[in-house]
Amino acid sequence: MGSLKGGGKAISLADTTERASGDARASIVVYREHGDYLDIVMSEWGTEGVERRKLRESIAAWQKSLERANVDLATAIEVAETTTMRVPQSGMLEKVTWIEAEAKERARWPHERVARAGTPTERARSR
Repeated sequence: MGSLKGGGKAISLADTTERASGDARASIVVYREHGDYLDIVMSEWGTEGVERRKLRESIAAWQKSLERANVDLATAIEVAETTTMRVPQSGMLEKVTWIEAEAKERARWPHERVARAGTPTERARSR
């Protein structure tokens, strides 16, 4: 028995069918070739066929991949939930707020010093 690999047999059958459309004897040959082709298809897609086995293997691999993805997703959710609980407990938000306030305060000092001292013209007048 043949194989479906390559798909050339189906194209050949289509061509043969077209050529035999007006010839009764050729139609019998085409009928037999179609039957042979269907036998190949049925054997490869039957319960123990090559194509059916490949399909089962692909489905099994897909299921394993999906299970791994679910485990990874569950782990990511757990990490996110734990992080959400631990960040407030760590006091990190308060530390960041304090650091930002200190940075703003330090950035303001040079401006205040210039404002207190005045412009160079104002300083010269006050002497």
